[in-house]
Parts: sequence; structure tokens; C-alpha cells
Amino acid sequence: VSPKAMSSLAWAAAGAFGALAGVLGAGVFTQLTPGFMTATFLVPGLVAAVLGGLTSMVGAVVGGLIVGVVFALSNTVVLEYGWNRIIPGPPFMAVFVVLVIVLIVRPQGLFGKAA
Repeated sequence: VSPKAMSSLAWAAAGAFGALAGVLGAGVFTQLTPGFMTATFLVPGLVAAVLGGLTSMVGAVVGGLIVGVVFALSNTVVLEYGWNRIIPGPPFMAVFVVLVIVLIVRPQGLFGKAA
């Protein structure tokens, strides 16, 4: 199996799934503003890929799971204690705090290889 062909296939599949997510997401969200898709999908996706390691597909999946869990837990905690008036954008802040901690401890990501 050609590694070049597999890489091209992976990029094509990622592009197709990204387009499908955009089409399906546009039907669900009622208010579209400039930068909406960037803040909603692109930034968490990039953080997930960096968390897991840019060289590892399994790492990207694990990074996505970590981002999702941290996002949900921080949202739950903030709404439970009523901190949403004090802290702006708590789920995004929590995700970026986890990203910074992981990059300080392991700069190549959780499953990435050292350059």
C-alpha cells in the first residue's frame, strides 16, 4: 500500500467530512455570524489535534474526546455554581488551560512523536 496514496485518501476523507459537517451544522444553527464556524468547530478541532499530537490519528481522536469531556464538565460546573457571569467563555478557557498544561508537560502532544 502506497503511503502517498493513503495520505491523499486521508486528506480527501477529512475534507469530505469537514464539508459534510458544515452542511449539517448550517441546518442546525439558526444564527450564522462571521467567525461562527471558526469558534464553534475549527478552534476545538485544532486544539484536539494538537493535544493528541499532530502525527498521530489515534491521538487526534483521544484529543477530541478530551476536548469534549473538558468542555462539557466546565460548562456543567460553571452553570451549577452560577459563575457564567464572572468568567467569560468558561468552556473555551478550560480547554485552552488543558492545552497549555499538556504542551508544557509534553510539547509534541499526548501521542505525538518528537521532531
